[in-house]
Amino acid sequence: MKHFQRKLVFLCVIAALLLFNVHCKNGNIKKAEPALIDIAIDNSASTRIVIEQITTTDIVEIQRVVTDKNGKFKLNLLPKEEEFVLLRFEDHQFIPLIIDKNNSYKVTADYNDLSGTFQVSGNPESEYLTRFFKRLFSDMAKTDSLGLKINSYADTQQFASVREQIIADYQAIYDAHRQFSDQLLLERPEYLSTLLILNQNLGQKRLYEIRRDSAFYFLIDKKLTARIPENTHTVAFHKTVADFKRDLASQKLAAERLSAGNQAPDFMLSDENGKSVSLSDYQGKIVLLAFWSPRENVTPNNLDMLKTMYDDYKKSGFEIVAVSIDNNEQMWKNSVASQNVSWINLSDLKGNTSPVAKLYNLSEKIPFYYLIDKNGKILAQDPSMMEIDDILYELQNRDI
Repeated sequence: MKHFQRKLVFLCVIAALLLFNVHCKNGNIKKAEPALIDIAIDNSASTRIVIEQITTTDIVEIQRVVTDKNGKFKLNLLPKEEEFVLLRFEDHQFIPLIIDKNNSYKVTADYNDLSGTFQVSGNPESEYLTRFFKRLFSDMAKTDSLGLKINSYADTQQFASVREQIIADYQAIYDAHRQFSDQLLLERPEYLSTLLILNQNLGQKRLYEIRRDSAFYFLIDKKLTARIPENTHTVAFHKTVADFKRDLASQKLAAERLSAGNQAPDFMLSDENGKSVSLSDYQGKIVLLAFWSPRENVTPNNLDMLKTMYDDYKKSGFEIVAVSIDNNEQMWKNSVASQNVSWINLSDLKGNTSPVAKLYNLSEKIPFYYLIDKNGKILAQDPSMMEIDDILYELQNRDI
């Protein structure tokens, strides 16, 4: 799964533990029983079902079965621990399960409306996961319908107004689903199933992201680590959260290092003509260091305001150094040419892996600005267009 794809290396694997998990009860040693799954799907005679396991890095096919003439099949699986399993049907519909050894599960549905009718029973977590996915499938159908509707208006005069309404409708569906999912996560943060919830999309938008929703990630990590610390999914998720916490700490230090009053870190990059340029080349000037990307272009209003400020303050010793965070040279050069600007344009064409992006602690927010004084010290971090203009106006009146 995307947010915790890490390969786990087991130093020691005992073959017997893959098939048997022993425990003592009343002084007796008992061999673990497999997970038993009783499948009964109406209107699915002789239907092939692919059984897939969701690992921390992939989805792996583990078995294929065919239902009988009544749409039934009994399946025995031997999970090593709590595991995620998908029952995937011929038309790519699927039913998600979470299984564990020594448990029995019953799966029922009508094949003609699989996503709307499936039920999984066997333990509370199976029912919990079913609640989530039935709501998700329902809301996905609604967003798919909105997509079809907007496409039907693509070549009409009503497209703009219809698009605006559909965006609002999608947001309402998304917000309602998030509220539902939030309640589920808070209800049972110790369930392994929460990891599936965290990694779902609704339409083109993810339900949860660790930076935006870190409180949920921290809570679930704490609960899972306390309940099933050795589960492979728990271990991978815990590593993701720990890495994120370290990143937060380093970003906090970087933000302090880049706060107003500190020296702006120097760097050297190439302009669109291949000439090497350093930020320190412009000491003695007030510099607006503008990070941007052709893929996340400066809005027309921002670009117009930058052009106006550049014209107003250039004679007073003001310069703009625009650094494109991009990896497509032609797109960058074409975008610079189309903007018709005369300020400094630089890039190392390394995109988000650019050392300069790391040096200046850039997040996902682009464009991002630093205003730097004539001694190379930071005047403001991420100021608005109005704040930049106010500072430049004040400095100009001081005879900069």
